[in-house]
Parts: sequence; structure tokens; C-alpha cells
Amino acid sequence: DAVESCKRVEAEMQVLREEHEKQGAELEDARDRAEEVEARCSDLEGELGAARDREEDYETQREKMLEELLAIQSCTEEMARTHAEEKEGLAAKEATERKALEEELEEK
Repeated sequence: DAVESCKRVEAEMQVLREEHEKQGAELEDARDRAEEVEARCSDLEGELGAARDREEDYETQREKMLEELLAIQSCTEEMARTHAEEKEGLAAKEATERKALEEELEEK
């Protein structure tokens, strides 16, 4: 009776050992997966940081381009004003010269 009881206890202990080993293996697998997930999260955080940096760079470039565009627009407007003023000046000079020539011709 005692021998059978010992055998039963040993069998139960063996079952418990096997369950413990199985749970240990499952725990190790879970730890490995957790490490993989942590590594992937770290990679994604790095990618997100790089994407944010690129976004900031694009925004900076966009702002510089807008500033350059405004400078070009201002320069173009100034050139148009200068051209118009020069054209008016030339027209006035031509009119004055024409009038002087007409007066000179009338005198002769």
C-alpha cells in the first residue's frame, strides 16, 4: 500500500515536473517575444523620430522657399517700377528734345 502510494506520489511529481518544464519553456518563449516586441518598438520609435526630423526639415525648406519667393516677387515689383520710371523719363526726355528741335526748326 505504501509502495503504491509512493509510486502515485512519484507519478504526480513527474507530472508536476513536466508541467513546470513546459511552463518554463512557455515563459522563456514569452520573454523572447517580449524582447522582440521591445526591439521592434525601439525601431519604430527611431523611425518616428527620423520622420519627425524629416518633417521639420521639409517645413524649414518650405519656409525658406516662401521667403525666396517673396524676395523674388519684391525684386520683380521693384524692377517693374524702375522700368516704368525709366520709360517715363525717356518719354519726357524725347518730348523735350522733340520740342527743342521743333523750336529750332521754327527759328530757321
